[in-house]
Amino acid sequence: MDEVRNALEEKRSDMLGNVKPLLVHFPIRIIRNPQKQTIKKYYDILPPEDAPILAAAISSKSGYLLTLDKKHFLIPLQAAKLPLDVLSPGAFIQRYFD
Repeated sequence: MDEVRNALEEKRSDMLGNVKPLLVHFPIRIIRNPQKQTIKKYYDILPPEDAPILAAAISSKSGYLLTLDKKHFLIPLQAAKLPLDVLSPGAFIQRYFD
């Protein structure tokens, strides 16, 4: 959540007010960091510094992983068969709110 807030403050401060209503529809659940052996399963898909994010999303049984990181997440994960949708926030909003 801190990363989202910081990115919005830096790049689109006019959008900060739109985040709270989304959280009402999609409540945030904070989970523990995945164990190292779980994270290592994703080293072949993502760099080691990014694998914990994917491991956490999958182990939490999340339906979505939202990211603006095209290089490390969106493009590489499109080809991977994952049990969740990896989308940009904009694509998510278009898909589910338009």
